[in-house]
Amino acid sequence: PRTKKSKHQLGSSPFPGHPHPTPAETSQIATLLREHHGAAVRPPILQPSLTVTGCGEVPLVLDALIRTIISSNTSTANSAVALAGIVAAYGSKDGTINYDAIHERPVEDLEAAMRRAGLATIKSKNIKAILTEVAASPSHQPDTPLIQSLEHLRDLPTTEVMSALMSYKGVGVKIAACVCLFCLQRPVLAIDTHCYRMARFLGWIPEGASVDDTFWHLDAVVGDEWKYELHELFMKHGQTCEKCS
Repeated sequence: PRTKKSKHQLGSSPFPGHPHPTPAETSQIATLLREHHGAAVRPPILQPSLTVTGCGEVPLVLDALIRTIISSNTSTANSAVALAGIVAAYGSKDGTINYDAIHERPVEDLEAAMRRAGLATIKSKNIKAILTEVAASPSHQPDTPLIQSLEHLRDLPTTEVMSALMSYKGVGVKIAACVCLFCLQRPVLAIDTHCYRMARFLGWIPEGASVDDTFWHLDAVVGDEWKYELHELFMKHGQTCEKCS
């Protein structure tokens, strides 16, 4: 794919003068959240589900990317409705979404399959654009399933993986980070709504910082050993604590 230029890179904070969180603060908050919610242990990569979309916790990169797009900016229930519509319209292949069938048929079919879940127009166009670009790329072998065509990203450094994923239409920092964190199991601190609210509540980001800048800042200053667990603990706490969220 084309390389999408970003004004920030992994390991470089947009707020170099912001003093939080320190390593001690990171450890303290993680310890407190562990005591309240239990430790967040990374599970093994799951086999794809035909009923639960997820956020990238599947073996193959393209599958993780498209599933994360489907689940973005909507509820778990709505993303499940979208997945059910896609499976009903296209069937399954190798235990997951049939991406070859989606690629071969017009975008209107995909939009119709996803319509009940909301945001179908923009998501269907983005998914079709990604599959079209992947199918035309040198990494895709015509005699292999489309779903295998992003596996070469596993051999790249995380910075290059983020740039490659973000080059696709509709893929921003959050989606790329989720694929890195969950599918590729890289140490990145993906920022969802709950993580963003927790970071603001704790003063870990300056007032007015965007979600994307929150990612770049926390990914630069939080130790790799904490990134997966903090993502999970922030999400759990943000869902249950009215004060902090």
